[in-house]
Amino acid sequence: MGMGKRLSLREVRGFKRNQRIGQVARTTLVAVGAVGFLAMAIAAPNALQILGGQKSRQNKWYMRKVLTDLLAKGLIKKSINKGREGYELTENGETLATSYELQEVKIRKPWQWDGKWRLVMSDIPERLKPAREELRVILAGLGFIAVQKSVWAFPYPCADVITLIKRKFSLNREVLYLEVDILENDLWLRREFGLD
Repeated sequence: MGMGKRLSLREVRGFKRNQRIGQVARTTLVAVGAVGFLAMAIAAPNALQILGGQKSRQNKWYMRKVLTDLLAKGLIKKSINKGREGYELTENGETLATSYELQEVKIRKPWQWDGKWRLVMSDIPERLKPAREELRVILAGLGFIAVQKSVWAFPYPCADVITLIKRKFSLNREVLYLEVDILENDLWLRREFGLD
């Protein structure tokens, strides 16, 4: 699309439709990831709410298209759980769903600090250097402060976020989450986080 070219009405409608399909696909992936299995009977109505809540033939078509696209891309697969046909994430689908979840993550700051430090410690080998760099970027983006080369501190509860990060990068053994009552020489950290 060149500069100055106006979109036709058909192109605008197509763009909006593709945006909605993208939102439904994203929400479907995250939903399947959250529950582990999404029954077919549940999948369509929930995703249709994103399309405006109306169960029109066009919206049902969107949902079928989204599921077909996710299957074709290898992000979900059909499976049977307790006699019910449904969908579950593939390994690639889980990676993408976790990535979507991480984009939305915000750590809630409680009204009052409980006096505990949350530490994230990592020992990630060189062969996983991209994951190590991504972990640093994510932790810094969430507001963690590096207290040593591979030790990050944060004052508020965030175990669920760290679990999500560990799952995204398959770093269950390489990353540890600790909650500690005492952290030596933490006055500078208290100042950094505005806890004084």
